[in-house]
Amino acid sequence: MKRLLLIIIMIIGFNAYVKAQLKLDTLIKAGQEQDSSYVFHYPHKLSVKTYLSFRSFSLKISDPDGFGNSIVYKPNTPMRLGVVVGYKGVRMGLSFPLPSFYPDRGYTKNFGFFINTQTSIFSWGFDFYFLRTKGFFMANPELNIPNWDDSQTEPFRPDIKTINAGIATHVVFSRKFSLKAATQQTEKQLRNAGGIALDLAIKYTGLWNDSTIIPISQQPYYPDITNYQKGGFLTLSLAPGYAYTYVLKDWYSTTLAYLGAGLQTQSYKNDNKRQWAMKIQPKFKFMQIIGYNIDKYYANISFTYETNLVKINDTRFNSSYINFNIGGGMRFK
Repeated sequence: MKRLLLIIIMIIGFNAYVKAQLKLDTLIKAGQEQDSSYVFHYPHKLSVKTYLSFRSFSLKISDPDGFGNSIVYKPNTPMRLGVVVGYKGVRMGLSFPLPSFYPDRGYTKNFGFFINTQTSIFSWGFDFYFLRTKGFFMANPELNIPNWDDSQTEPFRPDIKTINAGIATHVVFSRKFSLKAATQQTEKQLRNAGGIALDLAIKYTGLWNDSTIIPISQQPYYPDITNYQKGGFLTLSLAPGYAYTYVLKDWYSTTLAYLGAGLQTQSYKNDNKRQWAMKIQPKFKFMQIIGYNIDKYYANISFTYETNLVKINDTRFNSSYINFNIGGGMRFK
């Protein structure tokens, strides 16, 4: 019920934000539109894109004192097939997991959904995403299970579940640079350009498990979370960065990086007790895109790396997200 309420609140917030954004765009776009000698806007209203993505999502539990071994869990659905439909400045997409190359590791259930939009005001954009994953295998059992044999199948935990959901807004302070041209490809970058970037985000991370996530051999080193059961972690982050696009005829390469920090509110159940905490956590995000963009067709390859840190007492939960995406699409007037 709480998760459903969270999703409803995010969708309502997205709707209100888009309406306010469009009104603001109407008021000030005359003075803030991109330099037409650097950015070309395609007149097409509708676009459809299909893509294939490889996701490497891992949950790493580590002891900052260095006495206990790290424990790494990963889902068993790295490949996803998706479709994105865009109308004007708004895109909506769905992706679905493909069969795993390693079915003996267990079956992971997951679902992803996102909405994003970009305006012509300083490449100002807004994103909403939701990703639910259930079922993880232990990726490094040789360090955590005594007498482990590599011929054995990695232990699978169908009870471990994560939810990652968030709302983010970002801006690049340059009239000569277009983030639309790099990501949505509804515009085209004509000349090299870059600018200082800023990202503001609210992110929710949830982690649930029916039994301890700490192997027996490592429990003496993780006494503070051996009986962890479930928790929700809400982070408000602010991260400055820089974006730059290099252009070679119809080809381009865009690099974008953010580094900042966030205020994280924690609510979790441990030792059958509800506990609360508030901490400052770092944020890092890197994106590299190489694309091809002409009047009717477009394609790109993108690489994204993002980290999210949750620290419970003296134990670090570090979820790392790597996404390699390749796709292409068509525009329609």
